[in-house]
Amino acid sequence: CPSALHFEAGGSGAGPASFSPVFLRGKRAELEIEGLDFPEWAGVDVVVAGGGTGGAPAAIAASRSRAKTLCIETAHGLGGVGTTGLISSYWFGNKCGFTSELDGLVSEVDALSRSKNGNVWHPGVKSGIYHRLLDESGGTAWLGSFVFGVRRKGNRPDGVLVSTPFGSGFVPAKTFVDATGNSDLAAAAGAACRVIDERHVAVQGTGISPRVDPSVPHQNADHTFIEENDPEGITLAHVQAREKYPNGFETMPFINSRERRQILGDIEVSPLDILTGRTFPDTVFTARSNFDTHGFIIHPVFMVVPPDHQPLEAHVPLRCMLPKGLESILVTGLGMSAHRDALPVIRMQADVQNQGYAAGLLAAQAARSGENLREIDIRAFQNILVSHGIITEETAAHEDSFLINPAAVASAAAAPLSHAKDVATLFAHPEASRDPLLRVAEGSPETEKRHTAAMILGLMGCREAGPLLCEIVRNSSWDAGWNYRGMGQFGPSMSRLDSLIIALGRTKDPGAPSVIAGLVADLTSDPAFSHCRALSLAAANLGPSELTSALQRIIDLPGISGHALLTIQDMLADADGNPTSTASRNRSLRELYLARGLFLSGDPHGRGREILEAYARDLRGHFARHARAALCGNATDVLDLA
Repeated sequence: CPSALHFEAGGSGAGPASFSPVFLRGKRAELEIEGLDFPEWAGVDVVVAGGGTGGAPAAIAASRSRAKTLCIETAHGLGGVGTTGLISSYWFGNKCGFTSELDGLVSEVDALSRSKNGNVWHPGVKSGIYHRLLDESGGTAWLGSFVFGVRRKGNRPDGVLVSTPFGSGFVPAKTFVDATGNSDLAAAAGAACRVIDERHVAVQGTGISPRVDPSVPHQNADHTFIEENDPEGITLAHVQAREKYPNGFETMPFINSRERRQILGDIEVSPLDILTGRTFPDTVFTARSNFDTHGFIIHPVFMVVPPDHQPLEAHVPLRCMLPKGLESILVTGLGMSAHRDALPVIRMQADVQNQGYAAGLLAAQAARSGENLREIDIRAFQNILVSHGIITEETAAHEDSFLINPAAVASAAAAPLSHAKDVATLFAHPEASRDPLLRVAEGSPETEKRHTAAMILGLMGCREAGPLLCEIVRNSSWDAGWNYRGMGQFGPSMSRLDSLIIALGRTKDPGAPSVIAGLVADLTSDPAFSHCRALSLAAANLGPSELTSALQRIIDLPGISGHALLTIQDMLADADGNPTSTASRNRSLRELYLARGLFLSGDPHGRGREILEAYARDLRGHFARHARAALCGNATDVLDLA
């Protein structure tokens, strides 16, 4: 587990160390390692952990800035998902700055890239360009290597332990860019991080790409969930992929996950920031994408106004790259501090390349000046980013556009409540929104607007909305639900009635359990995942009630339970030839959510616990982590209004 070792600076070498595995099945353990001593290798100014989408640009930028730079990459080539991972095309992204330079250089030698305006490339060509640029700038890359420990003085790392094909050693450095995509270096330094926990298991789908025809440069996949901190799960996912693609020339060694462990940064980028067009005084890149979620949403704003295909622009501040409480570390890519439902907009390759380049420039500047990253003149640095084409002059002059004034909140409440910006404005200011929304819910002549206002209030946890929501749900019948989809998932991931049920559950209205339970008898024998999820979330909020018994009846339906994958034989039997298969995840998600709701709402016969205990041993790490956390019974409310 590459990010497990942390030690305090003291004597020579590493000294005594405490080893805390990030992922252990069913238990935590600490192993005291006495007398560790590693050779100290020549120090550098900047260490970049990871040479992928963000890391290779970071190393090039730092080297170009005359900082002695070492890039440490586990694969045997630079570029990450866009090269080793075979996702050799852009989906969206703001193709400016370093990305524009890089695309031009690739197109000079790659006819495929020229024919596609730089949007598609041969993986080997792009990797080669990265190596050439790093070499020309004087940087160094160690391939087949990884950071497995961090030495820290106070709140400031001053070196890393590195495993290489030629042995392990300690490399002193001044600043660090964590471009692992999994916050490995930051976590090893003691950064607080977010992983799947008791709240939800809404993680973007991932896959291991096959190479069926060596002449085909691009292959994307989304067929499973893989926990990046779970060595056993990673290994078995590769074994399953070999079974999945029996005619494949090979499967890629690189896991193309879209969501991993994230730092808790000085600020978290929220979907509300993106939908309201929030500006920041410390923006370091501006991302552009539609909501390519690869799964289902958790933020209530999307339960009211589902995401669509339209592209969104998102300003991303430096503060989301700074781990709380630590100095000298910048975190790029999937490891940055961002809400799960904001990440799909800001994780595109073209944008992460520019983010990485900005991180490399800043790391080099801090290494030269000795300043803390939080003390650097951000306006002066933004002018450097403007000169590189990464942000515009207008962006460099931005101030924080929050908090929005009360007039804007009132205007949003008076609007049709069908536009994402208006609804996001209301969720961003729940206290100011409450009274205007209550007036709409109680007095608007438009039925749909009254119902939507009540839904928003319910999702905010406003008890006054309970009676109206009870009435709405009581007079409703099941609409078309949603079953899990990863690749190509756009639009709603739950129905209107699902959202109303979740909202009603959050009000804790005393009439809610019987009203919601009354719908269960009308469910089919193969209910949609979104319906089961909505019932489960409501039950967890409402506690023991007739809804608990209703969940028990659903779980006892034929085919609902028994879908945990507990052995390698289960994993192999679950394999098919589809790189974007979803059926297995849908069955497991439905069962897991129903069991969670049953367990948290009383579980009189222990069936919910039994299922959760099975999933706690599931070989898919995200399911196992969520089930174990749910068994602790700490959290019932899973909605994050941030």
